[in-house]
Amino acid sequence: MLHIKIYTKKHHQTAGFKQNKTKRRSNVLDVWNLDVGAVEVEQRPQPPPAMAELVQQAMEAMVPELEQMQRTEMLSKKEVRLLRRKRQNHEYRLQRAQKRKEDFLLYIQDELALLDLIELRRESTGFQGKKAAIDYSVARRINRLFRVLEHRFHEDEGVWLSHVAFLKRMVSRQRIALLPLCKLNPPPWPPVPSQTWRSDVGKVYRGMLRFHMLRADVWARAARFEWREAEEERDRRWENARKIMLDGLRVIPDSEELLREVSGEGREGCSRPLRYNEGRR
Repeated sequence: MLHIKIYTKKHHQTAGFKQNKTKRRSNVLDVWNLDVGAVEVEQRPQPPPAMAELVQQAMEAMVPELEQMQRTEMLSKKEVRLLRRKRQNHEYRLQRAQKRKEDFLLYIQDELALLDLIELRRESTGFQGKKAAIDYSVARRINRLFRVLEHRFHEDEGVWLSHVAFLKRMVSRQRIALLPLCKLNPPPWPPVPSQTWRSDVGKVYRGMLRFHMLRADVWARAARFEWREAEEERDRRWENARKIMLDGLRVIPDSEELLREVSGEGREGCSRPLRYNEGRR
C-alpha cells in the first residue's frame, strides 16, 4: 500500500512553495494538483520499532567483518553491498513473530555458500590472513543459527545432524590448515582452535539425545565420535564414549545396534572394542 503525505498550506509556506490565493483557499491541498516534490511515497511498510532496532544491532555487529572482506579483496565492493542487503533481509525474516524453519535454513545456506566462496578466493589468491575476522566469523554465525534452530525445532533430527556435519567440516578444515605444524611436532599436540569445534560436536550430540533418547543410532553415533576422537588425539575422551554407551544401554537395554557397538562389530576405523571396565583400571 502506498502512503502519501499531504502537505498543508503552512507546510508549503515554510518550504518555499508559491500559493495561488485565488484558486486555493483550503488548508488541505488536492493530491492530484500537488507538485512532485510535495509528495512522499513509501513503497514498503515500515517494520515495528523493536524489530528494526534488533536488525540494526545485528547489522552493526557485521560491519568489521564486511570491512575486512572488502579490504582483503575477498569480496568486491559490489559483492559486499549485495551481501549486506541479503543479510538484512534474512535478519528481518528471523525477527518475525512466528518463526519458520525455512527462514533459518535459507540463511544458513547462504552463509555456507559464502564460506565456500571465501575458501575458493583464498586458494586463487594465496592469501591466508584474517581468518579469525572473516572465515571463523561466518562460521560462528552459522553455529549460532543452528543453535537457535535446534532450540525451536528440536523434534527435527535433520537439523541436529546437519549441525554435526557442519562442525565436523570445520574440524577437518582446521586440521588441514595445521598439517605443516603437525609434521614438525608429533602428537599429542597442544590445544588448537579446532578443539572448540570438536567439543561443540559432543554438545550437539548430547543435546540431541535429550529429545531423541530412544534412537539407538544416535547413541551409537555419539559414542563413535568420542571414541574416534580419543584414538586420533590420544587423549582420555574414550571415557566419554564409554559413559555415553552405558547410558544408551540403560535407556534401550535390548538394542542390538548398541550391543554390536559395544563389541566393536558396528564400528569401522576403531582398533579395539569399547569395554565396560575401561577407565577403571
